[in-house]
This record gives sequence, C-alpha cells and structure tokens, in this order.
Amino acid sequence: MKKLLAVLSILMTTGAFAQSAAQLQAELGGKKTKKWGVILTNTISSSVREPDDYDSRIDNTTTGIYRYKLPWFNLRFLLSGSKDLAGSRQSRFGTAFIEGSTVVSALSNKNVTTLFQGRFTPAVNDERRRNESHRGAYSGGLLFIIRPGHPQFQFIGIARATKNIHEFQINRAGGQNVSHSLMNYYAVSFFPKDKWEISAYVTNFFTWDYLGARRDNQTIIGQSLSYNINQSLLGTIGHEIGGFTYGVDGNNLDVNLYDTNSSSVYASLTFNY
Repeated sequence: MKKLLAVLSILMTTGAFAQSAAQLQAELGGKKTKKWGVILTNTISSSVREPDDYDSRIDNTTTGIYRYKLPWFNLRFLLSGSKDLAGSRQSRFGTAFIEGSTVVSALSNKNVTTLFQGRFTPAVNDERRRNESHRGAYSGGLLFIIRPGHPQFQFIGIARATKNIHEFQINRAGGQNVSHSLMNYYAVSFFPKDKWEISAYVTNFFTWDYLGARRDNQTIIGQSLSYNINQSLLGTIGHEIGGFTYGVDGNNLDVNLYDTNSSSVYASLTFNY
C-alpha cells in the first residue's frame, strides 16, 4: 500500500488520474453532439488488504466536469474531491483544471482522432499548498483515439508534459519538489457486445526536480469492465496496481499484475448529460 500511496502522490503532482478508456471517453463527451454538457462521476475505491490492516483504505471520490464547444476548440472545467471512508474520515479537494482542446488535423484521419489539450491546474489541494508550497501547474499534450479496421477494438494514447509552480523548491519534509513531469497513458478496449467494454490500461510517470535530477518512475496498471446502462449512465468496475517502476532500489523491474500490498479495486457511476 505504501507503493500505491506513492503513486497517488505523483498523480496529484501531475494533475492526472488513471482511468478506464470508457470513463475517459465519457469525460470527453463521448458521442454527445450538444454544445455543452455536464459529467458527474462518483467512485468508491478500496485497498484489497484486510480491513483492520494499518494501511487499509476506502475512499469516495466525486468528479464534476463542465464542457462547452466553441467554433475552434472545446473547453472543459474539472473539479474533484475525495473523502476517506475509513480512518480519519477527512474530506479534501483533489484536483481541478481548466482545459482547452482542439483536433490536430495533420495527425487525424478516418481511423485516428488526435487532440491537443492545454491545461491550467490551480492549487486547490490544501495538503499540497501547505507541504509543497504548490501554486498551480501548466500542462500540454496530445490524445490519440485509434479505431482500427476491427470495430470491436479501440486504442487510446496520451502524452502530457506538466510544469509545476512552487513558491519554494524545497518541501516541508526537506526534499525537492517536482518541477516538471511527463505522463504516458495507453489503453486498449474490446467491445464484446453493444453496451459492454473491457479495457486494459497502463500509465507511466516520469518526474524531475528543480535541480534537474530525475525522480523515481511510477507505473499504474489497470483493468476495467464498463456497461452503458443507458445513453447517459455508465457503470464501471476495475482493479489497479501502482508503484515504483523499478522498485525501491531503482534497478530491478517491479511491475506486477496483482499484489495485495499495492492493489486497489473500484466501482464508479458516471452521469453524462
């Protein structure tokens, strides 16, 4: 679980969260053609450790997104908050961003849709403001949606670079804050029937401090099963495991499909209007 908590810390630092391909498409608006839309997602996640274990956790996360289509680009506003359902029962803002995106015609065709996404992430997380003197972040990247000839498969790729803003280079623990980072997300989806989607995804994080030193790489691997209850409701269950890509010694590859100490399971319901 300490490995998973380390990854969650990096997720907050980069302003991005691992998610199933179906959830990502719902957040982008899916097949909705309206000029505006609202997406609400509520997710309950739990470690797979024994309930009385010191590192056991259960969290409830709620994310709200407002999107609006303009003639040349799309806007999205996101705000996410979470609450511990075990232990401290603490509530907190997780992350937020303001994003503009547009289709990159030169990298798009009938089988590939490529979007450029530019974001500003304000400092809404109290813990990060207090412990890291965090003042926000800017990021930019490309999102690829690839639809091969077989209609039952789809691939998604994201590459996003983030530059953080801190008042001080050193955090309260005496370590270096993360200056900039690179996130890569890859997902493959299989549609066995009309309303069902099975996804497998992997997310990698590479981070650097203000001295230019590369920090420990982080990896998240996930699998999910999604069902479109109707045109507006999407249900998803899944499993994620996260930790250091090369273990605590930085040398040996330490990526697993399942580990009780660093796995979590989740269930979410997404409303897309």
